[in-house]
Amino acid sequence: MIDIGRFESCVCTRRGQPDEMCSGPFSFEENGKKVRLQPKGHDEETKAVVLDQCVFRDNNPKCDGMFLFRRQHRYWMILVELKGTNIEHAAGQLAATKYNRPEYREIKEKVSAGARGATITLLNRTNLAAIKGSNENLGEYTPLM
Repeated sequence: MIDIGRFESCVCTRRGQPDEMCSGPFSFEENGKKVRLQPKGHDEETKAVVLDQCVFRDNNPKCDGMFLFRRQHRYWMILVELKGTNIEHAAGQLAATKYNRPEYREIKEKVSAGARGATITLLNRTNLAAIKGSNENLGEYTPLM
């Protein structure tokens, strides 16, 4: 089980809950852009966590959300910024989340503590394609660990 402590209330449970950005329990949607990461079997788990205005409640730079994904004893953390244009700004938001947000570090530490003895993988487009099975609707992301 992926435990994120005090931020469990920010996990998407269905369309619009806890935030309008949630288009279901495993997906985000904003301004016509959508990204989904659904578990395929009993040995997989996904959490879609709303960061903007749920985990982070200020106006400092941040990205929209984050997927936490577990397959057996391997864990991935995938930051999400849904953008159609201005990719440079999106990259800045992803970097600000990864390097400047104590709440992100808190979630990372909580996931790492729960993953004792497991592998936490650096993420790149190849790894994500292997998780998902295709490059369709991958969205923008950055390595996190």
